[in-house]
Amino acid sequence: MKKLFFYSPNYNDACSYYRGIAPFSRLKVNLNIPSNSVSWSTVVGNDMAFLQRPCTEQHLGIAKIIKRQNIPLWIDYDDDL
Repeated sequence: MKKLFFYSPNYNDACSYYRGIAPFSRLKVNLNIPSNSVSWSTVVGNDMAFLQRPCTEQHLGIAKIIKRQNIPLWIDYDDDL
C-alpha cells in the first residue's frame, strides 16, 4: 500500500474533505497526516505528497522539504483562493 503525506491548512473544512481526505481514503492509500509541525522526519518514508491550497511562506517551506527528499509532490490549488 502506498504512503501519502497529506497536508492541508485546515483539515476540518469541506474542501479538505471533498478534494483531499475522502478521495484518497477511497483509493486505499495510507494517509500520513502531520499532527503539528512538518520537518524532514515527518516527510521521509512516504511514496508521494499532497499539499492542499498552499499560500504562505510556511507552505513553500513544506514543499521544499518534500522536494529535498525526492518525493513526488502534487499541489492542489483552490480555484477560489
